[in-house]
Amino acid sequence: MRPATRSRATTCWCNFAASPAHRSGPDRGGLSHFTLGGGANYRGRGVIGYDTSRHNAPLLGRAYLLVNALVAWNGRLSGGRPLRLQLNVDNLLGEAQPIVTDADQQRVYRVIFQQPRRWSLSATVGF
Repeated sequence: MRPATRSRATTCWCNFAASPAHRSGPDRGGLSHFTLGGGANYRGRGVIGYDTSRHNAPLLGRAYLLVNALVAWNGRLSGGRPLRLQLNVDNLLGEAQPIVTDADQQRVYRVIFQQPRRWSLSATVGF
């Protein structure tokens, strides 16, 4: 295996938008304006170096999982313009362990750090 090669890597994202079919009109019920979403990014153990004392056997780093989520509200301003308010949370589980990217049998040469949990609120107005 080449350095930085991972045996498994998966990304998944899902959204759920509530829209009850039994109601119509501008006010379709309490949940009809909301969207929920979540995503997961899994990275399997990657090759971070080679052990020369064991015939260049690959050294594997650890696997990790990053989870993100969102909640959004879609509505209209008093003038009829569309408005979307969205709250995103990145690194929902607070994954904080450094990821080793380069090492040999004696020491670690390079690590990267995960982004800390991050909250962001955005507002979008249509014209």
